[in-house]
Formats: sequence, structure tokens, C-alpha cells
Amino acid sequence: AAERCEKSRDIIKKPVDVSVEHLNRSINGIHVELSPLQVNDTLLLYSSLQVDSFMYFDPAKFEEQKPVRKFYYASKQGFDWEGGNDFLGPFNKPGTEVGNGTFDRTGKKFYFTRCTKNYQERFVCNIFVSQKKDTAWSFPQKLPFPINLTSYTSTQPAIGYTSKGDHEVLYFVS
Repeated sequence: AAERCEKSRDIIKKPVDVSVEHLNRSINGIHVELSPLQVNDTLLLYSSLQVDSFMYFDPAKFEEQKPVRKFYYASKQGFDWEGGNDFLGPFNKPGTEVGNGTFDRTGKKFYFTRCTKNYQERFVCNIFVSQKKDTAWSFPQKLPFPINLTSYTSTQPAIGYTSKGDHEVLYFVS
């Protein structure tokens, strides 16, 4: 513990100059964008509700027509990012909010959250995983007990690895 305290003092003495920039309107809209994940130097994955105007719906078809958060990607174009592109694959689902995506270190497993309203009109979220085989992603599978418990919400997956044995560990919020 003493070593970490000393290290923190050194860090405070030598602050790093950081510049934070607001990404352009092709990514940042009037609604909240979620969980940006820089996949590589030229690809950014994020969730968004891309609605910036009034919309009218047929009340009988509202559930199937309503806008929901889904995955989009942005590509690096010079010094800027251009977003708003649908992230292709079996992740986005009509009428279902999706977000909080993360890859394992191989890039062949993609964990993410899907949220739907329950009978009390409250959002309940579950964590899913899809695996890449060749160039296609598998149909997302809901993670089993004890991750997704019936009366609870599970969200915000993050992948770590054990220091001994290098086993994959899933961290999440519930």
C-alpha cells in the first residue's frame, strides 16, 4: 500500500496534459450516447437513440415503431470521426434497447446488454454474448444463471482476465 501511495504522489507531481474534445453531431445528438468503445484506431462503437425531430406513431403499432437505442459505429476520417452507421450483425433488435458492448481480447466474443420493459413498465436488462465464426456473428445467447437472474437487471459487461491461468472473468452491474 505504501508503494502505491508513493506512486500516486509522483503522478500528482507530474500531471499529464490531456485534451478532451466533443465529437461532432454525426455521433453526439440530442439524446444520450452510451458506452463508446474504440475497437481500433479507425473504428468507434457506441449506442445511441438517433432521433432528433418529432415523430408521430400509430398507437396500435407504437411498440414495433418506437425508436430505441441501438449500436452504431463511427469511422475515423482524417482527424475527425464520422458516425451514425448501423453496426451490422445480430445485435440490434427492433423494440429492444441495446448498449454497453465489449469484446473479449480475441475480438471473437461480443458481450452486450439488451433491455425491455416488464409488466410494470420498468426496464429489465440482460447480458448477451455473440461469437464470431469466420466472418459472421452467431445469434446472441442470453448468459445463464447466475448472471441474468429473473427479478434483477444485469448490465454493463466488462471482460478481465485472471493473473494466474489467464481465465476470462466477466464483471457486470446488477
